[in-house]
Amino acid sequence: MRSLWKVLGASAVAIGLIASGTVAASVAPAQAAADSPALTPPMGWNSWNTFYCNIDENKIKGAADAMVSSGMKDAGYQYVVVDDCWQAPQRASDGSLQADPDRFPSGMKALGDYIHSKGLKFGIYQAPRAKTCAQFFGATTGATGAQGHEIQDADTFASWGVDYLKYDWCSDEGTLQEQIDAFTLMRDALRDTGRDIVYSINPNSIRPNRGAEYDWGDIADMWRTTEDITAAWSSGCTADCFMGVTEILDVQAGLTAWNGPGHWNDPDMLEVGKNNILNATENRAHFGMWALMASPLIAGNDITSMTPDTRSILTNRDLIAVNQDANGIQASRVRDDGDIEVWAKPLSDGSVAVGLLNRGETPAATISTTAAEIGLPAAANYTAKELYSTAVSNTTGVITASVPRHGLAVFRVTPGVAQNTGFVLRGEQSQRCLDVDGGLDYGALAVIADCDPQKLSQQFAENDDALIVGGKCLDVDRNGTANGTAVIYWECNGQPNQKWQQQDDGSLKSVSSGKCLDVDRNGTAAGTSLLIWECNGQTNQQWTRVIAAAPVVPTPTATPTATPTTTPTTEPTATPTAEPTVGPTSQPTATAEPTAAPTGQPTTGPTAVTPTVQPATVRVSASAARVEQGGSFTVTVTGLNPREQVTATLNSTPTVITGIPAADASGTVSFRVAVPAALAPGTHTVVVTRADGSVLPALAIEVERKGTLAATGAQGPWGLALAAGVLLAGGGLVFALRRRTA
Repeated sequence: MRSLWKVLGASAVAIGLIASGTVAASVAPAQAAADSPALTPPMGWNSWNTFYCNIDENKIKGAADAMVSSGMKDAGYQYVVVDDCWQAPQRASDGSLQADPDRFPSGMKALGDYIHSKGLKFGIYQAPRAKTCAQFFGATTGATGAQGHEIQDADTFASWGVDYLKYDWCSDEGTLQEQIDAFTLMRDALRDTGRDIVYSINPNSIRPNRGAEYDWGDIADMWRTTEDITAAWSSGCTADCFMGVTEILDVQAGLTAWNGPGHWNDPDMLEVGKNNILNATENRAHFGMWALMASPLIAGNDITSMTPDTRSILTNRDLIAVNQDANGIQASRVRDDGDIEVWAKPLSDGSVAVGLLNRGETPAATISTTAAEIGLPAAANYTAKELYSTAVSNTTGVITASVPRHGLAVFRVTPGVAQNTGFVLRGEQSQRCLDVDGGLDYGALAVIADCDPQKLSQQFAENDDALIVGGKCLDVDRNGTANGTAVIYWECNGQPNQKWQQQDDGSLKSVSSGKCLDVDRNGTAAGTSLLIWECNGQTNQQWTRVIAAAPVVPTPTATPTATPTTTPTTEPTATPTAEPTVGPTSQPTATAEPTAAPTGQPTTGPTAVTPTVQPATVRVSASAARVEQGGSFTVTVTGLNPREQVTATLNSTPTVITGIPAADASGTVSFRVAVPAALAPGTHTVVVTRADGSVLPALAIEVERKGTLAATGAQGPWGLALAAGVLLAGGGLVFALRRRTA
């Protein structure tokens, strides 16, 4: 079963939406927020996901050291953020905050000075109510929240050299207006210090989610849009509990218009590499989606002891460049075919970053999109660079990949032609291609498998004699030189055991050992492992580089494909020299993958309106399920043709809604609807008509008497989740009521 958010549609926004929110998916570059120090998504590390309250100054210093030594700083990470539990239980006699004398005996200013000495920036935690989250739940004692001390605390932070404040609501009380007032008060106090301090707020903690219900962009540099994340691909939770990666994606999908320089949707910290819970494929997809969404990249793992694989994911320069692109546009979900999704993020140089996501349980799915679907202008040819392998290919307009379960392929697509650098390596004897045994984790065995040029684990690129696939290099295990030493995939490090030179006879010779890449015992079965052996000119050591032809898939598809078996061959063939079957001397144990998956997903599909419509589900959604008389809300329509012009009416008046722009390059349009002050309370509808005259399902909005929502600040115990206008297989609207938890 997919999450409730998925069932209700990608453009549905939060449960019980507040009318003053503004949800849209326009891809026009957003204006930078005034005086914001965060013109690109902040990048850093936060202590909470790994250490919780078990922090001290040595652990924070160690994290700062690791951020430098691991290459994270060079990749763009700046902020070292000390989360909750740094405070002493009581304020000083003058009311000022104090560091816990046992955890931080040197004080917070000294810690900040240390972090700054590394060329990094210092982040800290506080809460706007009487208690922090740890104090609220009794993990620590005291009540040192900022309530009544906002200006004093802001001045204290500035005097300590703080560069980033995480401000966490941590209360089960407070109306929306009270939250707005409290968060605004600290914003102004921080600005008045004269110091550039990134202001990160979380209006959701301990209370129902308001991060996705209100546009906080004029208050904070970044704001949490979701419940807390947990290290799971899918948790099955949609509200008031921990969310997995896919549940968070479904919340983020409808919030594109809010994102931009100085005002960032924050889907919570990264779980990449945290306790090695997510597998390598899931870690790549998680990081890649956060990069595509122009989300803050705040690592939450223990960066002092992370694996090479985790480090390579977190420091992927190509994906970070997509995330940090100057226009700050969040990727839009341009197609949703159930477990198969296509996301597109326009970039400032005219290219588009596209993500092909297999979020379901299909072992491998061939996912295709087109240049037109992702919003690129018409051209004779396009260049597609896959951002994990770095392989470059040319296409006439179709972008396709075979994507593993819970996997993501990310391409940067640009009009024009470039030299193809991507290739597969086909064995002369077996006529099978070099592949990976299982997921692309570090230490995975090199094997042969049925050739599939679109399969990510077969797409190689070459750099300085290194053979790279999925960001990993073909590696002779532990620098071995003996016959039979296993060939594996490892973090690229430039060492000689990762360098290979192709000989005139087609063999690939290891620079470090002088031996050749060899299919074990002349095997030809899929899954046969590779090793190094004395170069002998036999066909099981000969490899042909095959440049994949441009795909000619006529329409986007999402069909499962067979995956190679990983069972080693047991049918040895005689050779002039007997080669023993030898595996790697030390192979890491694979992390168990979560297998629980929701069931009961409704069937959705493209709606054929005209022959020119791109295959995409057309959705109509609103930024509010309820709105007061005299208020307003935003309507978002996705899945249209690029530049299509729609019309709309508020049928209860009836009133023609004016000022509707044409759809953007991704087929998305958003427009504001003003509710007349004299409109009677009750259910009213907005009807959207497409350019060809077809009418989309009516969008229902509940109008309340003026002052009702502001007075309550909440919806009470029941929340209305709305995905108005989702075109399901049978058409019509989808509504769901669910009980809020206390």
